[in-house]
Amino acid sequence: MHELFMIVAVIGTGRVGEQVVHELAKNAHIDELLLIERTRDRAEGIRKDLVDEDPGYEEKLRRKTDDNLPDDTKKKRPIKLN
Repeated sequence: MHELFMIVAVIGTGRVGEQVVHELAKNAHIDELLLIERTRDRAEGIRKDLVDEDPGYEEKLRRKTDDNLPDDTKKKRPIKLN
């Protein structure tokens, strides 16, 4: 039998998206949670809130950004957390 690996992405972390992220983080069947947000501060804040709530969420929410991009490009790209 094959083991499944589930990755869930949430695009946009406004009021509703943030609540969805908090609920999905609690789901034991989800192995990786990817947050896609326009602003680094918002996405990082949500990640920190979740890790403060339960340090076990750290494995689901590791930040990935491309710091080699020019500054003007970074502002237009989403921030991805997984």
